[in-house]
Amino acid sequence: MSYSKIENALKTVLPDAVYKVQAPETTNDGEQLLRYLVWTPTGERYSYANGRPFATIYQAVVTVATQTEDDTLPAEVSKALADAHIAMQMPEHSYDVETATYYTDIPCEVI
Repeated sequence: MSYSKIENALKTVLPDAVYKVQAPETTNDGEQLLRYLVWTPTGERYSYANGRPFATIYQAVVTVATQTEDDTLPAEVSKALADAHIAMQMPEHSYDVETATYYTDIPCEVI
């Protein structure tokens, strides 16, 4: 597997609002995006056995964006990633005053 495992897990939560690297400003209907998920590849590393690489570990950050305070979306995304056996690190939270959007960044890894 590779990054597709991350994208597939995200699509179980928000099927029509999963984007790679950057989300558009509006939906196909021209409406503002209020809830969306962005996954961004950040690199890869290798696991070794007997001095030889045996697994490539793909690293990414999943960004959960919502304009609703205390939205359950970040928890839903974390559960979907965990259910797909995707390793995660502690999420980081931020708020953008200009767009009135809450962001949760979830670093993750998949083999």
